[in-house]
Amino acid sequence: MDRLELLNRALVEGGFTPKSFQTIERGVRVKLFEHSFLDLMDSGIVLIYVSKSINCEDVLLVRDRIKLFLPRLRSLDIVAGVEVFANGCFLSLLKKFSRKLDLERIDGLQINLVRQEYFRMLKIMHLLNSVGSNLE
Repeated sequence: MDRLELLNRALVEGGFTPKSFQTIERGVRVKLFEHSFLDLMDSGIVLIYVSKSINCEDVLLVRDRIKLFLPRLRSLDIVAGVEVFANGCFLSLLKKFSRKLDLERIDGLQINLVRQEYFRMLKIMHLLNSVGSNLE
């Protein structure tokens, strides 16, 4: 088995369902969903990127919610922002995973920790995107 097959197997056993793999400059990008990626660097660094389409009319409201949650986001080392493109608007979160991941000897515990962090980011995404609710 080559490295990508082993990585795919470890991710599937860890509860992820990778859609595709892309070789990037210093590692591998794993596409989880349309706008969700794991960047697994050869150095062991893992970047978790989650993005969700939002209504462009709500951009300012979402930006205000990001400001409201900024202390919490900083404490979790998460960068949040709103991206505005010609084809739509997106709420995006980026986190550098706190532990290094050895791509040559990846194990279930490491994948489980990444999975927990990924789901934590999805929950935060939901909080930030709950424009109609008042959580103050």
